[in-house]
Amino acid sequence: ERELNKAFVGFSRASADSNDSSLSPICTGNWGCGAFGGDPQLKAVIQLLAASRARRPAMHYFTFGDAGFASSLQTLTRRLIRSGVTVGDLTRLLGAFLHTASQEDGLLRFLEDACDELEAQARADALAAPAESSLDVTSMRTSLSFSDGSSPSPAETGTVEFDAGR
Repeated sequence: ERELNKAFVGFSRASADSNDSSLSPICTGNWGCGAFGGDPQLKAVIQLLAASRARRPAMHYFTFGDAGFASSLQTLTRRLIRSGVTVGDLTRLLGAFLHTASQEDGLLRFLEDACDELEAQARADALAAPAESSLDVTSMRTSLSFSDGSSPSPAETGTVEFDAGR
């Protein structure tokens, strides 16, 4: 929670007078993952949450030469958006991951599995809905939000790019 708050404060607009359209993209990377030994997967997800919550139009994340990690993050971000995962959903999933006894597969694998479950549930809900219903499960999911009810989903904040460059 402390790390998420720090990132959110760092990514938030300077004053309440600023409007969302004047916000610039975030350029960031593996905070605290060098000498401090932080988990790059965890740091990337925390920064994605904070940038989305701060309504930044884009986040450019540099993995410092790790092309595989950049590709995995890009794939996961697209999957989260496609699955309708909101900032609130992702925060809850992160909490669930941090409280699991087994974390050896890593956060990105955990989130991919969670997307599988969400998509399967959405399909089951769609099949269970009456035929005449026009219920859109995805739009219902994207209406869920962060604790104060004001957060956009990562899809609503613009682009998220992960770059293996320096």
